[in-house]
Amino acid sequence: MVLKGFEDYEVNKIINNEFTIEDLNHNNPTIREQAALSLEKNENYESIIPLLNTYFKGSSYLIPKIIGNIGKNYIKRLLKVAFNKRMKIRVRQYAIEGLGKIKDKKILNSLFLLLKDDNIYIRKSVILGLTDLEDKNSVSILLNLLERENNWIKHNIIWALGKIVDSICVEKLIELLSNKNLNFMIKKNIVIALGNIGDKRAVEILIDILKDQHSGLEDYASLALEKIGDKRALQPLIKKYLNPVWFLKEHYENVI
Repeated sequence: MVLKGFEDYEVNKIINNEFTIEDLNHNNPTIREQAALSLEKNENYESIIPLLNTYFKGSSYLIPKIIGNIGKNYIKRLLKVAFNKRMKIRVRQYAIEGLGKIKDKKILNSLFLLLKDDNIYIRKSVILGLTDLEDKNSVSILLNLLERENNWIKHNIIWALGKIVDSICVEKLIELLSNKNLNFMIKKNIVIALGNIGDKRAVEILIDILKDQHSGLEDYASLALEKIGDKRALQPLIKKYLNPVWFLKEHYENVI
């Protein structure tokens, strides 16, 4: 077996799946990635800290996932990294997002503190961590954060609210959705979030969006209405689609 661009010893590592922690610093990014996957499979807990310092294509997703799977015994060390402003931003992000994927709710207050960090990328990672934790205690804090963050962070906050699913945020999301000057991606995430939450207070504004041919959000609104399952949406849906019979049967049994 020949792998183009690899030395013989690298090929042997891949074939035999013989990787060490030192391979996380290998000059070949493919070797670094395969080493990370191998260490996860073998539950090599000693690789947690070295993992934070490695990089390869897709590492921003993969490394937090690996940490989430094997890092439960290293929560305190990961928190130290998360709070250490002398560390690289990327390393702190890996630690924070990995903590979220461990899903230990004891770290919740630590994540709340990290939301005050002055670095926007750190705050984004905290929101991703809170999204994975899915703890309703974070909803009121995320709602307050909406008032002072920029659109990029708002986008992530609303995505988090749609995943955590708490009706306490419905009124605020409806209020935001009523703002005609709001960023399109934020509006899209609000519509998706309202569908996930499933609160019938959102039905009227979702019907208004469904009727608006220029919003670009009609399909998202229709799917949200499907999830909510309120019969008020039936006639607007029939009027919206020229041949609704197959569409409604396929997608709107909850509404009917």
